[in-house]
Amino acid sequence: GQLDLHAKSIADYSEFLKLTPSDFGAWSNRGWQHHLIGSEEQALNDLTEALRLNPKFLGAYTSRAQVYAAKQQHDQAQADFALALEIDPKNFWTFAHRGNYWRDRSEFDKAHADYAEALKVDEKSAFALDNRGVLFLQQKEYEKAITDFTTVIAVAPNFAAAYYNRGLAKSYLG
Repeated sequence: GQLDLHAKSIADYSEFLKLTPSDFGAWSNRGWQHHLIGSEEQALNDLTEALRLNPKFLGAYTSRAQVYAAKQQHDQAQADFALALEIDPKNFWTFAHRGNYWRDRSEFDKAHADYAEALKVDEKSAFALDNRGVLFLQQKEYEKAITDFTTVIAVAPNFAAAYYNRGLAKSYLG
């Protein structure tokens, strides 16, 4: 299944890195694959190596922030999100993922602020709208959630989670 695919991906990145150890993108990608299988220390090692090779690699900061969050190392997660935004103060993905970080910590005002920044960059992003809809669900603001999920479906009709989430919001309305 998925775990096997991630392990095979890690093996291929490892072979590539033996031949091309200075490729910061490969270090970052392998690190993310480690994160996806729960090997957080390996993920941190690889993402940190990617950043050693390219200290301005925004994607590695955002990915490493998510790994730190998974490890409940919140100071480090917040620091990496901040570093990513220093590199690109309008980066959609950093705001969207940091919004998820705040949502997962029930810091709803901060999550709303980050989703708003992400949506300033891409107002029709299915990713940001769906995640903001989930935030509205958590806050029991079901009409707003339904609006976001309906917009996701309009712009990305194959985004399955939006149908599920919209159905969930409608069921909570009564």
